[in-house]
Amino acid sequence: MNKLIKERYQLIRVIGEGGYGKVWLALDTKESTEVALKVYKEIPGSYVLDEACREYELGKELKHPNIHPVLDLVEDGEYVCLVMPYCPHSSIQSMRGKYNEKTIWEFAKDIASGLKYLHERGMVHKDVKLSNILLNSEGKYVLTDLGECYKVSDIGKLGESAGKTIIPSVYLAPEPWADRGTHSDVWSFGIALYELAYGKLPKESSEYGIEIEEAAPLCGESARLKNLIRACTMPYYQLRPSMDAILSLIGEDEQGAEISDRSRFDDVFTAFVPVDENIDSETFNYARTNLMVVRDAESSKYGIVDKDGKVLINFEYDRISEPGICGWPVGGPLGSDWFVGARFWQGNETGFFKVEADGSICEHRRCSNEEYGRRLTWT
Repeated sequence: MNKLIKERYQLIRVIGEGGYGKVWLALDTKESTEVALKVYKEIPGSYVLDEACREYELGKELKHPNIHPVLDLVEDGEYVCLVMPYCPHSSIQSMRGKYNEKTIWEFAKDIASGLKYLHERGMVHKDVKLSNILLNSEGKYVLTDLGECYKVSDIGKLGESAGKTIIPSVYLAPEPWADRGTHSDVWSFGIALYELAYGKLPKESSEYGIEIEEAAPLCGESARLKNLIRACTMPYYQLRPSMDAILSLIGEDEQGAEISDRSRFDDVFTAFVPVDENIDSETFNYARTNLMVVRDAESSKYGIVDKDGKVLINFEYDRISEPGICGWPVGGPLGSDWFVGARFWQGNETGFFKVEADGSICEHRRCSNEEYGRRLTWT
């Protein structure tokens, strides 16, 4: 196509397509540089022009290395276009299941940083998915497509219809539209991590969240990555970590866990997400700093060790997860008995460990797996 838009942008080829229209690779003849043109399919004068103007204003206002900028808005009577920097690597959708874990952590850090920037400004991206994430020319992962972005304070004015986007339903947080704040981006972020690591979308979510496959992700076995995905996709949004907490976890991952005789341990979990203001902060901070849930490489059983590798809970449990703030569900789905600890399974039984104020650990509650499966009906 030999079309010159606004006597400046020479269309070259289509590089993307969505419900809004198409994205073209174009030549900015004034600057002699390649750019990406988001060309809306509706003619000017329709609501699309308002949407394009809104995204343009947001793109100008938001300045962050992990938010893809918008350079220009073009409207020439036939086309409405947003002009953006061209990213030759296209979206990350094509890379799902192909990254090693180190690269996935780099991806997670960049996107969490961009989302934290939005959330601190009271904004929700609302359309976080792999196809809306690019790798730019500087090697940074950037969030694009701000067309669905909204302010949390405006959610009551938007209406349910504003909550409908053309994305896989599992990317949509399970809470009602009226409750979708920044924590709904956390859910979508977790789904994006899952898709990138496993090369596919998880099964549809339920009242228990998504089902994390026990098999290793394609990028390699990592309990820490599974733990992050599980935390981000908790069905009750009050339990999901903030982007600040997620970045803290990623920072811990980069520094590495200092455990003596580390070779005997496989999976390593850390406590990182406070969810209840009534939790004793001193106990929580002690657990976060000093305790780790690990799996013995020889027996494949789980236990708890301190930061020096001393065994505090022996390796006899099939699985331990959700370290941090736990809730024994006694009075509704969110529970009423909150404490610092970890959930465990042993054969046909499940229960919780609790960290006491003096740093000791005790077995807090235990029941059969069948009884635990009926926990939402407990009173």
